[in-house]
Amino acid sequence: MTRQHLSAICPDASAGKDVRSLSDFFAIIKSCQRSGNLWFRGNSDSGWTLTPGALRSDKLAKRQKALSILDEFRVIAQPKLSAHPTGDTDSVTLEWMQIAAHYGIPTRLLDWTENSGISLYFACAHADGDGAVFILDPLNLNGTSSIGRRVLNPVSDLQIIKKYVALNGRIDRRGPETVALQPIQNNERIRAQHGRFTIHGSRHRHLDQRQCPGLSYLFIPRDAKFDLLRELETISINEMHVFPELEHTANYLKSQL
Repeated sequence: MTRQHLSAICPDASAGKDVRSLSDFFAIIKSCQRSGNLWFRGNSDSGWTLTPGALRSDKLAKRQKALSILDEFRVIAQPKLSAHPTGDTDSVTLEWMQIAAHYGIPTRLLDWTENSGISLYFACAHADGDGAVFILDPLNLNGTSSIGRRVLNPVSDLQIIKKYVALNGRIDRRGPETVALQPIQNNERIRAQHGRFTIHGSRHRHLDQRQCPGLSYLFIPRDAKFDLLRELETISINEMHVFPELEHTANYLKSQL
């Protein structure tokens, strides 16, 4: 059932190769990267769809409530953060979306990375169940939209981004599509994780291959996760590397006792 679910997202026959070693993983990634710059997302549960937190519910009222949390978070967080965005522009709202997502608040943003090893770490981070690493060509995704084959820039493309910032939780088949977006480099975690985003519009809640030709995945069997994490450790991809905050450094150091 798990593979069937993944195949519904990525029906390409070449998708779904098993990964059991780091050498296997990087060999597959190397062959994929001949097509250009790729983004990666690791899901520790292969049953998860490519859906941002604010849009996961089937119920409109719950999606509306999830999207409204951003304003509540902004009011509470602003006096607590030593450095935060100021003003009322849409660029500032996008910055707040990124900060909120950093703390686990549901938004329209879905995290990706340009570092394939980091995506594999996330796919293996929890031992329960099989995982998956998704492979996205951001130019292919945006090429199916009115934007064309380029990744949105959070400064020069602000007028386009405004449409996404203003969306509510309704599905509108004529509304904005899901598109690839460069982040505003406003926190250390984004830099450490080589973070990138898709920002999801109102046409679909989930991202799949119908919207992005070439979207694919690698299957991470549950019984291979522990060994893969040990191999990732040898190239310094671990909790301390991926999460630069001090609490994660402490967790990592304690795990070495």
